Amino acid sequence: YTSIKSAAHAAYTGGSWTMTLPGTDGAANEFLQTNGSGVTSWATAGGGMQSTQVFTASGTWTKPAGITKVLVKIVGAGGGGGCGTGAGAGGYSEKIIDVSSISTSTVTIGAGGVGNNGQTPGGNVGGVSSWVDGTNTLSCGGGLAPTYVSTGYKGGLGGVATGGDINIAGGDSDPHMDSSYIEQLGSTGGASYFGGGGAGGASQSGLNEGS
Repeated sequence: YTSIKSAAHAAYTGGSWTMTLPGTDGAANEFLQTNGSGVTSWATAGGGMQSTQVFTASGTWTKPAGITKVLVKIVGAGGGGGCGTGAGAGGYSEKIIDVSSISTSTVTIGAGGVGNNGQTPGGNVGGVSSWVDGTNTLSCGGGLAPTYVSTGYKGGLGGVATGGDINIAGGDSDPHMDSSYIEQLGSTGGASYFGGGGAGGASQSGLNEGS
């Protein structure tokens, strides 16, 4: 026989209740799980990610079968440098989301800013990346391009992130270059959550840039 001593249970204060055990001993390291109606079975403990999806282009995320929670990580695109000056990195956001009642999400991947190798205020802003599922919105701004100031070209600022459990702004590029174009070193682009920005290169005209 099997003897199990039960604790008081609010749902069964009026009398006895039945729990059906599995007919076998189960395998090593398995645990006993219930279906919520008194029937139990042996199951293997879960661990780690059950499914991984990586988006390199905009698209629709569709919930895999059996998944109830997801860890979403989003990063904005880096800006494009110009005139010997680096651009900022994209923002980063991550969040654990309960997708029990969510089946799809719109994923937008921002395009990287295009650099400008000319003697004009340079580069382009990086694109915004986002996750939108109707309940949660994670948005990561792209890195900003450098701008011209009275002392030369000022490096681009990093993009801003919102909506996550963790929101990290993208790194700024080197502060600025002076206005002389002789024997300059291109400034380094801003560092993102995933690593450092591109390093500038030496140039007679100072037109190389980090991005």
